[in-house]
Amino acid sequence: MSQPLSEVIAGILAYKGAEVEKMGDDSLEILCPPEVSTLLNIPEYGRLSFSYAASSDDLIYASYDSEFFRVISNLFVNQGKFAVAHFEPYVPNVDKLSKVINEKVHFGNATFRLNRIDTSRISYLLVIFKYTALSDEKQEGIFPLLINELNLSTSPLEYDRSEMIERLKESDEGKKEDQRWIKVFHAAYTSANRRIEDRMKDFIKSL
Repeated sequence: MSQPLSEVIAGILAYKGAEVEKMGDDSLEILCPPEVSTLLNIPEYGRLSFSYAASSDDLIYASYDSEFFRVISNLFVNQGKFAVAHFEPYVPNVDKLSKVINEKVHFGNATFRLNRIDTSRISYLLVIFKYTALSDEKQEGIFPLLINELNLSTSPLEYDRSEMIERLKESDEGKKEDQRWIKVFHAAYTSANRRIEDRMKDFIKSL
């Protein structure tokens, strides 16, 4: 469930105490508290435009490649949040699973026998990347990626995320084991970079 950038920015500014009104041309009319305007280096009153073509002296350009977008992270310095959602997994039919393993996996000088079943919780980290490609035209997008923290395997998140978002609860878990998180984020970035390049291969060929 992706949202237009204007809606995301409107939500952030409203959360920080600004008055925000959506205009018919997809711009935002804003009235910010002094501390917010100072952090963003913009007037307390103004209009945000998300179309470069529509920019003028009266509008503040606010799309992905703008100075405004770069500095909006100032609103969250030392305020990063970590949230978790728990899901009960679907338990497969063990008898059917053991039969399939026995048929599909062949052991040399051995016989497959299922002795016991163990269950464990597996954690996935959801990382959302923003990418921008510039040439005669500009292409940009958001790429959500799930990464298995146990084995660092990755998978694009392509289904409806509304159920996950509704279950999210703030947690202090992300403040622990910094080195582990660095390893996970690095694996996620490597995978996302490769997948986004593949997604943009026609654009890259046209350069």
